[in-house]
Parts: sequence; structure tokens; C-alpha cells
Amino acid sequence: HKTRNDRNDQTPMKKEPENLDPFYVELGEAYQSIAASDQPPVAKLGLYATRSLQLFEEHQHRFADKPAAMFGTVIDDRAAWFTASSRLFSETIRGAVQAGRFRTVDPEKTGVLFINAIFALMIRRTRLDAAGSIEDDVRDLIDLYLNGVSFERMPAPVGPPRAAV
Repeated sequence: HKTRNDRNDQTPMKKEPENLDPFYVELGEAYQSIAASDQPPVAKLGLYATRSLQLFEEHQHRFADKPAAMFGTVIDDRAAWFTASSRLFSETIRGAVQAGRFRTVDPEKTGVLFINAIFALMIRRTRLDAAGSIEDDVRDLIDLYLNGVSFERMPAPVGPPRAAV
């Protein structure tokens, strides 16, 4: 079963725009390094999350008063960064599916969901009552992402049918 986005897109991230926040530049470099490593897919997902939260902790003082600013100012540059970064995540997931380690999923959509979960944890970490270790957050993220919360397989809720294209 192929998804609409199955392709072998190993395109590296382009040079970061000069006006992109240093947090994103450093995070993009970390993602590229992890993607190029020989780690198994589950380890890479954990490393993406761990390094993201570590870097966020280093830069957190800049976002403390307004965590939404992480997503804010230079939308076009940030969108290009997000697309390139989520592509690295998608390639990790695609490789795991192809190796039989993950069930068949849409790698692009799954990669976007994973990077969004990491950013949600970053925002959560700005709250004083949400303090905890990075290791605990990553462990919970990987557990929930890979194993879910249900003991039994649950069908996804189905909304109204989509209009024919």
C-alpha cells in the first residue's frame, strides 16, 4: 500500500536564510547530523526530540514571555525551514516502514505530526508547572508516538466523506 507521497526524496536542507533565528539554524544543523547518522529509526526519532528540547532549553530565555514567538516573525523563512526539517523526519519514518520496523503510514504526514509534537513540548516547557527532565519528555513522546495510549487497536474516527476530486 503506497501513500500519495511515497518517493525517495533525499534532498538535503538548503542553506538557511540569513534572517532565520539562530535557534532554527542550530536546530536544522542538528537535524541534518542526526538524519545522516547510522542510528536506527527509533533512535533517530529520540535524538531529534532530545536535541530539540536541549537547544530549546539553551534558547528558552528568548521565548519565555511569548512562546508563540517561536513560530512568529519570518513566516516564509520559518515555513521553508519547517518543510525541510519535517522532510528529514519523514525520511526516517519512510526508512522504518521500508525496513518493516513501522507499519505502513504516510511518512510526510507522520513526520509533520512528530515535529509538531516536539514543538508542543517546547511550549509546554516554558510553563513553570510543567518542569521535568528532557529525558522524561522524550521517553513519553516516543512511547505515545510509537505505542499509543490504547491497549487495543482502535479505528480512527471517521468524519463526513470527502468530496470527489
